[in-house]
Amino acid sequence: MTFGESARLHHAAARAFDTVSPEKSITHYARAMELIGQVTDSSDDRTKREFAAIAANLAQARIRVGEIDAARMLLIDTAAPIFERFGDVRGLAVTKGQIADILQARGDLDEALRIRREEEIPVYERLGDVHSLAVTKGQIADILQARGELDEALRIRREEQIPVYERLGDVRELAVTKGKIADILQARGDLDEALRIRREEQIPVYERLGDVRALAVTKGKIADILQARGDLDEALRIRRDEQIPVFERLGDLRELAIAKAMCAQVLVAQDEGDQIVPAMREFAEAVMLLAQCQAYPELAKVAIDAAQIAAKGGHHREVQRASAAGAWASLLLNESSQAGQFLAYFSMASIHRGAPFPKILLDAAVAAVGLTENDDVKKQLAPIVGAAAQAVGIADEDFPKWLEEHNKRLDTEGFINMVAPGLLDAINQPPAGGRGADRP
Repeated sequence: MTFGESARLHHAAARAFDTVSPEKSITHYARAMELIGQVTDSSDDRTKREFAAIAANLAQARIRVGEIDAARMLLIDTAAPIFERFGDVRGLAVTKGQIADILQARGDLDEALRIRREEEIPVYERLGDVHSLAVTKGQIADILQARGELDEALRIRREEQIPVYERLGDVRELAVTKGKIADILQARGDLDEALRIRREEQIPVYERLGDVRALAVTKGKIADILQARGDLDEALRIRRDEQIPVFERLGDLRELAIAKAMCAQVLVAQDEGDQIVPAMREFAEAVMLLAQCQAYPELAKVAIDAAQIAAKGGHHREVQRASAAGAWASLLLNESSQAGQFLAYFSMASIHRGAPFPKILLDAAVAAVGLTENDDVKKQLAPIVGAAAQAVGIADEDFPKWLEEHNKRLDTEGFINMVAPGLLDAINQPPAGGRGADRP
């Protein structure tokens, strides 16, 4: 149990993270932390800083496999305090950046942007760390791009990242940044140039580097373009043959979920009646994976498509699962109106199934009325609320008073405490099988 042994494990973990799988790297990092942690109290500063670095790297591996809360605790409770205690401003800035990554993935763009601008950029500027500065500016551009500020995001890519990476000879970051530029071009409809960048300036680099994850992600972007052009068969082949097996092998839940959701979209776009069930199955698996790795923005988007396709095929249990997940994600993103619409789907799917009115249905339906700003959704929900109230034994004359008291308690936190357990039960029902429309 020597420092040297923990260092070897640290190196093995880093190698596994890059080339094998995050799960194997988690095993190595955790063992290295265990070994070095046994001597931390009496060890020198170098050992303690190594412990913090291992904790930060373990957090990054846990993020990859969807263990977001565990990663956040490692960063906040272990890595950041050690770096701060020893005045390691760079280590602290990197750790704060990892925390911002989690916030950004969960949709808290304001706080993520604040950390980038106030707690990372000034540190890298003082240290003269031009590489980290360029990377962080790229992460700021990611946020701006997500907000639709494409011109400023494109300017940062071209003026504050590309020249730095070219000067440093960092071919990987150069390829990644060119890919982000291609994302913007693709969003603007310039598919030819976006496709050229993917094929000529990204794919060859990742092949040379042996970066299987980046290669699979980029092939998925190429499939996006082919899908937009109507080449659905080739787009589907890429998803199934060149993306999904890679992400399964790497344990990358988020990218695996996105690839499955895109497969589902292709199946739907093929507009063949026998594709509804396979599409619904892909959507259901994507919803489960995104819920597992707490990728809330992506979960809310995929859940909309999943619920609509399931409803089209008459699979009302799957509508419940998808809309429950969408409502859960929307509330955590503070998107109350969107949460209300998902809950309307959830409630009406229960009606279609002819299932008994559980208390969760009344809670969900009333919460939807209180949360949504959409008058049409409120009108749709009104009869459901009344019928649900009768079914659970609330008399007509008592209902207005009950509703008034209920609405006094209705805020986001209160709603999550009240309804989330039932929603999570709905999400965790077994995935759809290959049969026809479900029955109660």
